[in-house]
Amino acid sequence: MSSKVLNQDVMRSVNQKLVLQQIFNEGPISRIDVSKKIKLNKSTVSTLYNMLKENSLVVELGQGESTSSGGRKPIFTQVNAHWGYTVSFEIGYRHLHMMTNYLNGDIISFRNFDIVGMDIHQIIDAMRAKVRQINIPGTLHGLLGIGVAVSGTVLDEHVVHAPFIDMKDENIVRSLTGEFQVPVMMENEANLSAIYERDFNEAGLYLNTITVSIHKGIGAGIIIDSQLYRGLNGEAGEIGRSIMMDANVGMLDNFRKVEDFCSEDAIIGFAQGVKEDPSLQRDDLVDLFRSDDADIKKILDEFTTAIAKIIFNVASEFDPEAIFINSPLIDELPSLLEQIRQKYQLISRNRTRIRLAKDSQHATLLGACSLITHRVLKMDDYALKFV
Repeated sequence: MSSKVLNQDVMRSVNQKLVLQQIFNEGPISRIDVSKKIKLNKSTVSTLYNMLKENSLVVELGQGESTSSGGRKPIFTQVNAHWGYTVSFEIGYRHLHMMTNYLNGDIISFRNFDIVGMDIHQIIDAMRAKVRQINIPGTLHGLLGIGVAVSGTVLDEHVVHAPFIDMKDENIVRSLTGEFQVPVMMENEANLSAIYERDFNEAGLYLNTITVSIHKGIGAGIIIDSQLYRGLNGEAGEIGRSIMMDANVGMLDNFRKVEDFCSEDAIIGFAQGVKEDPSLQRDDLVDLFRSDDADIKKILDEFTTAIAKIIFNVASEFDPEAIFINSPLIDELPSLLEQIRQKYQLISRNRTRIRLAKDSQHATLLGACSLITHRVLKMDDYALKFV
């Protein structure tokens, strides 16, 4: 095959993806508007569109109004959400979270399963069983792909370090791919939160953002030039493992990590100690704060100070346009966000935008949905916006 033919095939593939990208992001949209936006002639766009239509990736919605000069009425089209569905899992410390989505990102279902006391082999068996049980009628191709979120370092679809669960050298991606024969992708939960903000929310308006994820641990998802930055070994954004400076600066065997005192679990642990109640959880903490409990207010004041300092350090290193905080605790107590902003402004010359991430409950799973949808469509490097 000549290089000319190869180049034509490559160009056709690129242009087809540009057409699909416009329909995915802007639909309902007419072919003439697609042509204008990507600066391809109408004939080329129509040919590429017909290929997408033959594959049922797009559906037509009907005719719009003709222009004042007359002519044919435009036909509006959008991506075929029912082309198939994806499944996303988040392996938490106590629960396995599961979501199914149509191709356009619309949520079909969201469920939680208790995994306390289960090892990784049992968790994978449970994931397999849950996928087998799915029954979503009316999709053309059924299961398209699976996304998996974990707390820890992920490199080349393999968990290098997982602080809260023993992976036992288990290859989750290979296990799920082997059974279901669809693309499977795995990523760090903070990175997926950053992808969610980029593809579902206002972070898509910025080229460079950081999403600080505060759960059992604390991590950061870094977006540079609209692309996720993982680092050489997949460890970019592991801010929770940063070592704190203290009086014992010359000792390497006596140190504290950031997440030891400002992750959500650490804060709950402090509250349990102060209140002498080992059963106290996030909801109790929220109730005590709202009832003006002095001990809890002090703990959360220290928490917001620590988070403001962390954001200052992260902003100083990467100079992002905006920082998003993904925290179920701050979701419940949004006044904490204002405290963080005020404290940040006291120590920073910059006015970096600090926002609360939307939908902290679903953020990681929706990020996984975006990741696997990009892969299914072979559009890893293309911006897709989910509504």
